[in-house]
Amino acid sequence: MKLIHKTNKTYLLFSIALFLLVGVTIYLVLTSIINEEVDEKLEANITRLVEQIKKEHRITQLSPIIEIQELNHPTSEITRKTDTLLYDSIENEVEFFREISSIKYINNTPYKIIVRKVQLEKHDYIISIGVSILFVLIILLLSMLFVFNKIAIRVWKPFYQNLELFKHFSINDSKGLRLKDSDIDEFEQLNKVFINLTSKVRSDYQLLKEFTENSSHESQTPIAIIQSNLEEIIQFSDLNEQQISCIKNAYKSVQHLSKLNQALLFLAKIDNQQFDNTQTIDVSATLKSLIEEYVEAIELKEIKLKEEISLNINCTGNIILVNTLLSNIIGNAIKHNVIKGHLSIVLNNRFIEISNTGESYSEAPKTLFNRFIKGDKTSESLGLGLSIVKKIIDLYNWNVEYDISENRHTIRVDF
Repeated sequence: MKLIHKTNKTYLLFSIALFLLVGVTIYLVLTSIINEEVDEKLEANITRLVEQIKKEHRITQLSPIIEIQELNHPTSEITRKTDTLLYDSIENEVEFFREISSIKYINNTPYKIIVRKVQLEKHDYIISIGVSILFVLIILLLSMLFVFNKIAIRVWKPFYQNLELFKHFSINDSKGLRLKDSDIDEFEQLNKVFINLTSKVRSDYQLLKEFTENSSHESQTPIAIIQSNLEEIIQFSDLNEQQISCIKNAYKSVQHLSKLNQALLFLAKIDNQQFDNTQTIDVSATLKSLIEEYVEAIELKEIKLKEEISLNINCTGNIILVNTLLSNIIGNAIKHNVIKGHLSIVLNNRFIEISNTGESYSEAPKTLFNRFIKGDKTSESLGLGLSIVKKIIDLYNWNVEYDISENRHTIRVDF
């Protein structure tokens, strides 16, 4: 929910609660004032009736407005005020009355005098007050929403403009982040924080990028020299078997180190977003090309291959990363397959699914996406292939599922 909408919602709820409170208060105050005024008039009427009886010795009856009854037994003077419902024969309906009942001694004779006045019923008050307040509330709320929206649009315009600029900001942009100025102190402070933050990020990124590139160049050169020297040494004719074995082990370790260095640098480049060139990639053609490259390995293990590859399936991404992702998954499916095993490759417009026979794995399949985790502990694999796959999938916000069931490994990538 946008801040402006949440603010308007808060104002709306507060205004409704406030008007309900005001409505109840107005009702209580209004009824109290009306009752007080009516009671005052009714008490004046009782006084007039008492004076009339004293002077004229005449009792006036006007039901249900005036009722006077002479009492045959002595009683104390008392006055009661109440609301009541009575049938009015003239109006031919039940009416709501305000009533005062009083015991008065007139010429030493007790009289019960009841005077009443027709009033609006309470629900009439509630309806009248409620309709009035509702009308005022609607007008006021509509006016508030209109004014608040106009003000908010004007006030928040620089913020949303800068937000769009921030969304499209690239860490590789040489110009840096340029934001719109604002006359609001908080927005201006936020702009300064964003500019300083992105400048620091760009600076750190450039340093890390240079370090990665330098490391790649500087480390590969001595590794290549070591490999070359080992290859020359192993050609010497006067070496014994023990020396040849040591040289072979050293050569194998250097090869492993070279592959490990390349894989880690590749992961670092993905993290540093150095593969930012994207294009539309024909996944169908890329997948078929990779399968052709692995034909010899498939035939060597006598693997039964089943293909269901739809044509003209495209995705958007970097060609190197997409090719690496597909190559790593297929390479793993072949490398960790069993002799005379099965390999199934399915591609449609929603996902690619690669399934192969292989050894069981006691841990959760998703742990294989972690770095240096291998299903086969004795394997010479680096344990980084699926880590690279997961890193590429996360980069493009795709989804991956890995399932192992009855010695069958299945990886599905939704894109």
